[in-house]
Amino acid sequence: MNISSIVIKTTQPAFSSVKEAILEVQGCEIYLEDETSSQIIVVLEAKSTQEEVAINKHLESLPGVINANMHYTYQEDELNAQLVSQQDGVVEFLNDDSISAENIAYSGSIAHLMGKSKK
Repeated sequence: MNISSIVIKTTQPAFSSVKEAILEVQGCEIYLEDETSSQIIVVLEAKSTQEEVAINKHLESLPGVINANMHYTYQEDELNAQLVSQQDGVVEFLNDDSISAENIAYSGSIAHLMGKSKK
């Protein structure tokens, strides 16, 4: 499942008709709209990256749309695949008895970035 946000800028006269057209697109929801600036923020839910891009291009092609720019995207399947591939390496490392615990540098604390010392 992919979730994206798209910011759409329309011409002033086409604002209402663009809103109506967006609501007819499966997976699209108008999250926020501002008629004064002719901007609409759409939340899009799609099954794949290809579908997400196709819907974005469709929205961009609607009459009265000046531009439709994707500002955020989350691809669940791609993220999960990346986490699984990274996890395998971590598990191998943690189970490697030839690595001494004294030789493992812990860098999980961000206290030093905040000007604080570890306790």
